[in-house]
Amino acid sequence: MAPPSQELEPPAIPGRFIPTARRCVGDFVVFYEPSTLDEARRIKGGRTAYFGTARVTDVIPDPEVSGWWRALIDSASYVDFERPVPLKGAGGYFERDMESPRGGASRGKTGVSVRNLEDSQYEAILAAGFHESLLAEAEQPDDPLSRKYEIDDIPASFERPIVQRLVSRPVRDRAFATAVQDAYGATCAITGIKVINGGGRAEIEAAHIKSVEDKGPDTVRNGLALSRTFHWLFDRGLIGVSDDYQILVAEKYVDPRLQGLIHPNRKLVLPTDRGTHPHPQFLRHHREKFREKLGL
Repeated sequence: MAPPSQELEPPAIPGRFIPTARRCVGDFVVFYEPSTLDEARRIKGGRTAYFGTARVTDVIPDPEVSGWWRALIDSASYVDFERPVPLKGAGGYFERDMESPRGGASRGKTGVSVRNLEDSQYEAILAAGFHESLLAEAEQPDDPLSRKYEIDDIPASFERPIVQRLVSRPVRDRAFATAVQDAYGATCAITGIKVINGGGRAEIEAAHIKSVEDKGPDTVRNGLALSRTFHWLFDRGLIGVSDDYQILVAEKYVDPRLQGLIHPNRKLVLPTDRGTHPHPQFLRHHREKFREKLGL
């Protein structure tokens, strides 16, 4: 399915794809980002990759555009892949009918915004996007996930337990943490400090802006890479962030010595990729939740 907007609004669907979209209701779908071309500058963009999955709860008419529909997404079920998954690996396209007779991806196929996936294709895409975390969850030695696979060497089919692992909190937490830490280069967004421990690992944590308890999604745009101390302060509403990424502090509750560690310009240190910056709707939710503490 074509991607939802960055604020996780329902994806728009042309009316001709409604029969296919309705079959998705109650099930998980994969989101993909097609390539785009800026005709003025002739610059090709888009990752042309699968990048996340979520459960569809309903399909309804678009209230603003006649002839279009919207797929309602359970935002709490959304999770970014640990890494984008290309349409094609060494073993061929994940969607086996994607290849055109002349080679390469079929433009007609990639232009279809809602496509059916076989269970085996869905499982293989998930395995490519999450297999490191999922493999860590595997307990049975005869489980096909107990063997290590490279991204271009994914087995043809998997059992449904891979989806059960995906929706489990430990797996989602690891996938979310990986996506956020990678986006921020393992650097604290509030202090701008990157600390590497004696084992060569970064001392950084992934914080949900809109919490899991409040049904915040596991997308990098709902995350901040923070040191443990500032993660604690943020989760308790003693630190907030404005829509333009200014850092807000509950001055009377936060020790001045800690305030001295905040980046000198008092703005978040953000990833270079604007597509991974915190979304204002999540920042607003956090501020509203802790309005009194932040003195707003």
